Amino acid sequence: MRNRLAFAFIILLCLSDSYSQEISLGVKGGLGYATFLGPSFAGYMDLSDSDRGAFIPFGAGVFASLDFNPSFALQADILALSLGGSFLTTNFKAAFYDYYLASSLLAKASVGQYCLFAGPALLIELGRETVWGRGDSYVTIQATLEPNNAANLLFAAVSGIGWERPLGPGKLCAEARALYSFTGYYSDEYESANSAAANFMPFSLMAMLGYSLALGR
Repeated sequence: MRNRLAFAFIILLCLSDSYSQEISLGVKGGLGYATFLGPSFAGYMDLSDSDRGAFIPFGAGVFASLDFNPSFALQADILALSLGGSFLTTNFKAAFYDYYLASSLLAKASVGQYCLFAGPALLIELGRETVWGRGDSYVTIQATLEPNNAANLLFAAVSGIGWERPLGPGKLCAEARALYSFTGYYSDEYESANSAAANFMPFSLMAMLGYSLALGR
């Protein structure tokens, strides 16, 4: 029995090694839909859940993929992202546009040209633009971020579906991904002033198109 297990383990190592040199580097970018999720906004600045709005975010960056075999791979992404959302009533508007450097590590399971992927992500806030207004009067605020403020970091989950096919020396790839933050970046600063403040959690859906080249095989 031990000999069979050892033989199977050796075969697995050989198969993994035969694919471990399949490393791909690529670039991608896209647009999508962004808003806030989280607890009810009722009672916060006279807003209700129906007043919640969205905007079109962008995302662009680089990725590296390590293929262990044709069915499984690990992919690391580094993307510049915009996230946020808005609240709109008949006489009040608040819009938040936040810019992040997002890094994620995704596990990919593939069948043919299609794949499913999921994994954790860490988002570092680079800047924030806030628009406040009542009636026809709007004020734009460029926020100053504090380097040691934990609210500038978001922990999130990424999941989605992808597709790829050979094109020239590399591969054309497309994906639809969802990002959901487990942490809200307004809770600390607003809870101290308003006990009814919501914990705003960014959520986005994004379609991305990219191209990759395989190295070292």
